[in-house]
Amino acid sequence: MNFDFAHDQGFVDIERDVSNKKGLLEDAWVSYEGEKWYPTIIKDRKTHVRGYEVNFTGKWGKNIDVNRQKLPLKDFLIGLADGTFPREAAVRCKRLTKSDKNGRDLSNLEMSVRMRELIARYRSNKSTPSVVSPNRQESRIISIIQNDEDEIEKSLLDDLDYIDTVSDDENGPTERLDNRMSRIGQGKFRKNTIATWGGQERCAVTGISVREVLTASHIIPWSEDVGQRKRGCNGILLAAHLDRLFDRHLIGFKQTAVGDVYSVVVAPRLADRFSNLAPLGLTADASLNLSKVRGPDRQGLDTNLRAHLDRVLNNK
Repeated sequence: MNFDFAHDQGFVDIERDVSNKKGLLEDAWVSYEGEKWYPTIIKDRKTHVRGYEVNFTGKWGKNIDVNRQKLPLKDFLIGLADGTFPREAAVRCKRLTKSDKNGRDLSNLEMSVRMRELIARYRSNKSTPSVVSPNRQESRIISIIQNDEDEIEKSLLDDLDYIDTVSDDENGPTERLDNRMSRIGQGKFRKNTIATWGGQERCAVTGISVREVLTASHIIPWSEDVGQRKRGCNGILLAAHLDRLFDRHLIGFKQTAVGDVYSVVVAPRLADRFSNLAPLGLTADASLNLSKVRGPDRQGLDTNLRAHLDRVLNNK
């Protein structure tokens, strides 16, 4: 099971003290100019959303709102524990001697003993979303694939027919052959996808590392954008059953308050049957972690995931 904050006494105690201190988190602080600055809950004047205000670029100003997020205590702690905040990120803090609030670098954050112990418990109890043991889960997926070989073969033949259809005379046989090799083998695209996601060959959602059941899934369909066919930022390595759902726009992923984490979103068409997928490790708390994707690849991945999500939400 995943870590349950609601039943952890350490978290309950910290949450109670935060409430008594009107949002001041005295179990964490940044030392600055001889004083301790404590993260404090901020209320947005326009949206009235309350939370610990983290700025992912570390910059504040009247017109700099795009990179700010207000996080509840649990999400703030998860971000610290998972290391998902960028090095340059800062959090709004308050010192006890004055009422002013200023951003302080999260990289300089210190913690009390009980807060460090809470984070240690979270890390040790955190697990990959799964309902059954990994070995049993992997065996079940392999069985599904083996029993579905006829459909997979038919799908491959359909792909080849489609390639011949969309390849006009101007492209010629060489282009058609290149398209077939790209579509069937995936080789370069798969390598690029793995590299973009940090070099690990495992399912981005379940963590399954059985190579034979992993597919580099295109976010923007292969047939729609030639320029993105082999780009790693247009791919996610997924177990076969998730690849099928993702490719058919039955599931997608949406960015959460913790910027590097994307939670699963289910298409309206699948919503009433989604619970049936729990034995295969797909539950409502499934997510992607993009913390290892940086620079232009991250920007491209964010853009492509948003475009894919639009299709998921409209799949009724």
